[in-house]
Amino acid sequence: MARSYRALQQRIVIAGGGPVGLFLGCCLERLGLECTILEKSVAPGTQSRAIGIHPPALDLLDRLALLDRFLAKGVQIRSGHACSRWRRLGTVRFDGRGARVPYVLSIPQDGTEAVLDAHLRAIDPGRVIRGAVLEHFEASAEGVRAHYRREGTDEACAIEGAFLIGCDGKDSRVRDQAGIGFPGGPYPDTFAMGDFPDETDLGPDAYVFLGPEGLVESFPLPGGLRRWVLRTAGYWTEPQLGSFCTEVRARTAIEIRSVEGTELTAFTARRHLAERFSRGRIILAGDAAHVLSPIGGQGMNLGWLNAWELAEALAAVQHGAARSPASLLDEYERRARRRAIRAMRRAELNMSLGRISRSSRRRNLLVFLLLHSPVKRRLERMFTMRDL
Repeated sequence: MARSYRALQQRIVIAGGGPVGLFLGCCLERLGLECTILEKSVAPGTQSRAIGIHPPALDLLDRLALLDRFLAKGVQIRSGHACSRWRRLGTVRFDGRGARVPYVLSIPQDGTEAVLDAHLRAIDPGRVIRGAVLEHFEASAEGVRAHYRREGTDEACAIEGAFLIGCDGKDSRVRDQAGIGFPGGPYPDTFAMGDFPDETDLGPDAYVFLGPEGLVESFPLPGGLRRWVLRTAGYWTEPQLGSFCTEVRARTAIEIRSVEGTELTAFTARRHLAERFSRGRIILAGDAAHVLSPIGGQGMNLGWLNAWELAEALAAVQHGAARSPASLLDEYERRARRRAIRAMRRAELNMSLGRISRSSRRRNLLVFLLLHSPVKRRLERMFTMRDL
């Protein structure tokens, strides 16, 4: 490479401008590191997908001086209730003892991305390059050169940096080109979800309904909406509103009346964990490194917690920490991998509780006993990710 390492170390290139890539960019800027984000979409996302931001991630937003902007766009959820149709089995509270942020924030993913994107653009409009499709990269001991093209054109571009961070999702081009395996696959669990006008009396709380037919989750959203997630007996190739609402009513005794403008999404839960999170100056983060079931809302939060530690490790490398760069990144990987495995295990527990079951009465009795015992405190820490 023509440029010296001293020049290269002023920039870190991030492939992927979703919530984890944008959040990582904000973390790097906070630590005084320049970054450029290559995002293939030409405009910010418009899908709601991930909606829950847990207290540890909210703490990080506060340290980035971004919490107030998120609070202005979201709904604070302070309690979650486990039910069997109309019978309440127990309640977990998200305002644990001594909690600095006593709630989970519900905000659609497009709102999350909009706040992070605006923050970076206020620092420098060139921080996020949209319509940039990564083609390939070259890495050496001194840095990385990433080649990309502009969406819809044959314009070839290149950018250099000290590191290339793959935040480009479960189908990561960065991970594939780095030759890092991504073992895993789908669970047998399939779901459908939709966001509807909230005409219930459930208020600003979250609800989980556990019945023999399978799980139903319900969360408040900004704008007077409510999300419903339904476990299905098989993958719904073409989800139908009528069938969805009928199932919700049968399992919860709650009727969804207003459906105009609602689109349903069907999905299959998956699990993947990269064989390694880094190779030389190529590093993985977010879904490029780990994919877990969305039941429990941990995926984006896990990506953020690991991204924060990655940013601190990179800052230590760039600022000439006494230890070698390899040792700092190895330590980051050990911690991030351990956190990902723990999150995956609890996501699997969440799914197992909501599966179709002939012994649902025994399961519900167990849930009732747990939520009325000292174990409840530990469960509250688990559900809010405070123990990670």
